[in-house]
Amino acid sequence: MQREEDLQILLSFLSPRDAFDCAEVLVLLGSALPCAAEYAAGLYREKQFWHFVVSGGIGHSTLPLYEALERSAAYRGMETRDRSEAELFARIVRKTCAANLMLEATSANCGDNAVKTRALLDQRGVRPRTIALVQDPILQRRSAASFAKVFPGARIFSAPPFLPTVESPALYGGRERFLRLVLGEIPRLTDDESGYGPKGKGFIVHVDVPDEVRAAHERLAAAYPQYAGR
Repeated sequence: MQREEDLQILLSFLSPRDAFDCAEVLVLLGSALPCAAEYAAGLYREKQFWHFVVSGGIGHSTLPLYEALERSAAYRGMETRDRSEAELFARIVRKTCAANLMLEATSANCGDNAVKTRALLDQRGVRPRTIALVQDPILQRRSAASFAKVFPGARIFSAPPFLPTVESPALYGGRERFLRLVLGEIPRLTDDESGYGPKGKGFIVHVDVPDEVRAAHERLAAAYPQYAGR
């Protein structure tokens, strides 16, 4: 029971969701979750945006995305070979949404998503003050911190497609990948010499990690040391 409670503490921290009615740019980041693209398409139809960017090249989530599409009755048979996450997500979005998409299809991680999205928008003369960000919920907080780093002064709205629970591993292809993702995030978010914050690699802005979250991570890392590495 304690492990499930600790896991839910981490999941709730990693997947913030902000209330908003509109934003200048909607950014959909590539991941292994086709439902993220479906959610972003619905969000575009329901709220007001001026631009819609889909960002994601070929990285650690690409093969799991191919596998998720193959498992899905809706997308089974979609050509995936050598396709970027942005290309595949754009196909899903276009099934239900008539948005004029801007694609960034070369980034390989969350920090790269932010840098290359900024470059793409700069090329178009777009200097957004508000950005709504759709990402895998487990990666949502770190992605928002990456975009805050690259778009200083802009308001970043977190818009994960769902709020994950201890029942969510099936969406990630199994419990092993799910735990590895969750347990890997807290060390990255910790602002020390080994983390991704200003005191470490400098990929993200400073993130406050509450003591309760840190304690839950320590207990889970002790229980599952094989999944606790970055």
